[in-house]
Amino acid sequence: MSAASEPSGATGKPWNFVFFRGLHVLTLPAATDEGEAAPALFIDDGNQVVLNEALLKLGDPLWNYGQGQEPLESRVERVEAGSSYGCEIPPTVKGGWHDVMSTQPIAGRDAGWREANPEERRVGLGLLARRVLVKPELSTRRMAEILSEARVRSAQLANGEGRALVIDSVVHWEGASVAVLLVAEPGDGGEWVLTWDTFNLGGANDSDGAPETSEVLASADLDDDGVDELFVNTSAYETSHINVVKRTAGAWKPWGWGGGASC
Repeated sequence: MSAASEPSGATGKPWNFVFFRGLHVLTLPAATDEGEAAPALFIDDGNQVVLNEALLKLGDPLWNYGQGQEPLESRVERVEAGSSYGCEIPPTVKGGWHDVMSTQPIAGRDAGWREANPEERRVGLGLLARRVLVKPELSTRRMAEILSEARVRSAQLANGEGRALVIDSVVHWEGASVAVLLVAEPGDGGEWVLTWDTFNLGGANDSDGAPETSEVLASADLDDDGVDELFVNTSAYETSHINVVKRTAGAWKPWGWGGGASC
């Protein structure tokens, strides 16, 4: 544990700062109540959001996580400051070469993300078809377009379990648009269970109430419990941010977030 990962003050907790593509998205251990709030890694200095050097400095170690390999150590090379007014731009930490970086070692696990094979794609599209069929506001033609634009990916998100399927589709029409995100995992009886189910229907553009869209970007087992956490990019009207979501009691729940940009 490096001294830079300890906050100055009374707690002395071994905070671990997790980054996704350079954006600070989670501090571990995660806060469980207001009294456990983690220290601020970035501070506002005259409308510039800059690194809190009491917690992390240039040259401090970072661990990088790529698929199929052990974590590799690098260093904080630079910090790009963000703005705190107008169109807000989040600060980023540079020094790694993989999506996920942390200031302390994380065991991690290779989830083996890939495009779905033909059988997985058939299953994923079947799940999506059943989902859109219950929407009376969608015409048959629009249902077909949602299916034709769908992307199906496969990953092993938990130790000892079969591969999960991630299905997403975003379609725009004249006067309307839809955004769908489904995560399906094998159940005990061999059936597929939706553990994430987001279906947003709205206007055609931002000023007309276009729906929020969500995309799973990657995953990593951040707390070494054998189950990957997901990094999800969420976009809405002139805003976007990355959520870290954790599977709890069979559902995906917010665990951390960061990288928000807005105007």
